[in-house]
Amino acid sequence: MGPKIEAAVEFVEKGGGTAVITSLDRIAAAMAGTAGTHITR
Repeated sequence: MGPKIEAAVEFVEKGGGTAVITSLDRIAAAMAGTAGTHITR
């Protein structure tokens, strides 16, 4: 999980809006904000 978090943080720090880490079967819930790991600035 560490490399995924590091990549998501780097993405956000370089100007990306929000990074979301989740599994494909939970993507709808992640987009609704009820699942996954959301990294924002």
